[in-house]
Amino acid sequence: MKHGKRFMTEYEYLRSILVEEAVKQGQLIGYPIEISVHVNGEEQTTFFFDYWLMDLYRDDGVWGYARYKTW
Repeated sequence: MKHGKRFMTEYEYLRSILVEEAVKQGQLIGYPIEISVHVNGEEQTTFFFDYWLMDLYRDDGVWGYARYKTW
């Protein structure tokens, strides 16, 4: 998801995605996956997703996305 020319958010591990193009502030974009975890010997279900906020004007980090540069 791009936020203007400089920033982008990448989401992973979504069970479903509810948006296609434009998103408004506060809008639900998707649902996380369900995973099983073991806590004190018991199996429990919880939810998980991952996201990265990337500054497209930088490529000096571990996840430098030079291919997205717009200048």
